Amino acid sequence: MHMANTKVNTFLISEPVFRWVLIGWALIAVVAFLALLLIPAPYGRHLRSGWGPRLPSGLNWFIMESPALLVFLAIFVQSLPHSKITWWYCVLWCLHYGYRSLVYPWFVRGSRSMPVTLTTGGFAYNMVNGFLQSASVCWFTTHLRGEGLTVDAAMIAGCVLFFTGFLIHVYADMQLQQLRKSHGPDYHMPHRGLYRLISCPNYFGEVIEWIGWAMLTWSPAGLVFALWTAANLIPRALTSHTWYRNRFADYPRDRKAIVPFLL
Repeated sequence: MHMANTKVNTFLISEPVFRWVLIGWALIAVVAFLALLLIPAPYGRHLRSGWGPRLPSGLNWFIMESPALLVFLAIFVQSLPHSKITWWYCVLWCLHYGYRSLVYPWFVRGSRSMPVTLTTGGFAYNMVNGFLQSASVCWFTTHLRGEGLTVDAAMIAGCVLFFTGFLIHVYADMQLQQLRKSHGPDYHMPHRGLYRLISCPNYFGEVIEWIGWAMLTWSPAGLVFALWTAANLIPRALTSHTWYRNRFADYPRDRKAIVPFLL
């Protein structure tokens, strides 16, 4: 039998209101998906003028990604004590966002700068998403209240997907970093690993990772995060795939954008 939810809800938000917020957040993800199909986000290989002042890329990524880590931890800490399973989810969250906010900015330091407008949008998104995921885990996901760490098929599959996606994502980032070190700071055509099959294995890994998170938490909030990840990264992968094809005359014609053999 699961324990009742005794966590302190600092924001005094009820579960019905929280569900409506998630529905609204999911609808915004659909709008973002359609917008990003038409207007690629102006950073990296798609950087262009007209988006305001810029900051160094590494600093931008730190500012954008760190709120997800800090907000999640703030709510998690003030909601103590936790069961073993919610501690496990906190570890996984910190693994990803520790990498994204503290390690990845070092990978991209010295690369192209990024518009402050994009930084502001990314900061706001991660504030909201960090709150929704931590609130879900700490306050509203009643099946996570048990003291024991109950392992079922969904949790095992979710763990496998999460770690598989994380490793794909990190390895793809490292390959791009190695290309910059060996061939210079400009963009180059990658050939190793999943880059043989798709143009953006880093995005593919992130999508897999957060589908795994949705399965692990078995929560509406986790599902909405997976939707947001796909809505953001699938259009990005499609435009990057087109960019690669236009940039390199010998780019492999059978290479897909983000899903091997399919898309």
